Amino acid sequence: MKAEQCAAILSGDLFGINAGEGWPMEDSLVNMRTAERYGVELPGWFVTLDGAVIGDVSTHGDVDDEGDIEMGYNLAASYRGRGYGSELVRATSQWLLRCEGVRRIVARHVPVGNVPSRRALESAGFVLEKVTSSTSGTRSGREEDPLFFEQRRWRHYGEGFDEETLRYARELVGAMRTLLP
Repeated sequence: MKAEQCAAILSGDLFGINAGEGWPMEDSLVNMRTAERYGVELPGWFVTLDGAVIGDVSTHGDVDDEGDIEMGYNLAASYRGRGYGSELVRATSQWLLRCEGVRRIVARHVPVGNVPSRRALESAGFVLEKVTSSTSGTRSGREEDPLFFEQRRWRHYGEGFDEETLRYARELVGAMRTLLP
């Protein structure tokens, strides 16, 4: 999204944008405010349905030195629970994995209680990377505790799992059994 688009939307000017019910959401505006504050383009896209903007998806910065890129997404409440979240996560992650230098896509700070978002990530091939506590650094499983998901290039293309990944997955499954509904 261009800086001018973000500025217009933040000022309430949706001219030229057919906004679906409930869009833009506060989380969308937070991303746009950040882009405006730093005078940069928001590396993101509108999610549309029948010509109406129902959400947005963006990356949080560029690809880092390890080949990681973080993605985030928002979907207006009236469009949730219909598979659109899974579709937008899957399409965006497939595209990002084809970009030069991208080894892994991450979705960080996903609240434990946001089950629909967790399911959208999992259905798109993301796996749980870690569970942290938002305050104490322990695994408490409270609603506000963030989850970290990842999707690796090799997962996308169906290559095998190495021993380190298998060990890590076993640990996470055990932790998830005690933390999540």
